[in-house]
Amino acid sequence: MALKVEKVEKEILISELISLEHELSGVDTTGKDGEKILIKGVISQDLLASVKVHLFPLLEKIGSEKDNFYKVRDELVKKYGKKSVSDDGVDSYDLSGNFEKYKLEEADLLEQKITITFPLFSIDDLLSFNSSHSFYYTAKYLTYDFDS
Repeated sequence: MALKVEKVEKEILISELISLEHELSGVDTTGKDGEKILIKGVISQDLLASVKVHLFPLLEKIGSEKDNFYKVRDELVKKYGKKSVSDDGVDSYDLSGNFEKYKLEEADLLEQKITITFPLFSIDDLLSFNSSHSFYYTAKYLTYDFDS
């Protein structure tokens, strides 16, 4: 059976976009006991090359949008933080005096929506590998037969 891929514009919250990027690319994290944990992303799974061809441009777009978020968030840190410079010339910001204001504005940023064109696959074509992770946002935004 031939791969069926549709392209659809959808709105996505910035917070969900960041989670989607982690699901697609994978993430290194630290467990409760300090152990390193690697969560393999969808792109690292044993998928058809024809599926991956559609995922790489999407990852570039998501990366660009994520970078935009981090730039704005860094400006908030500078706005609300008290700057200090270490002996080796590295800037740091103490948010202790304005942490609540910073968190409110950061939360507003994370709740902003953007529109992205997503490739849509059948859930079987995209998520047919074994994993202990749910890949919820991948299914929600990249499959046409997902029923939340």
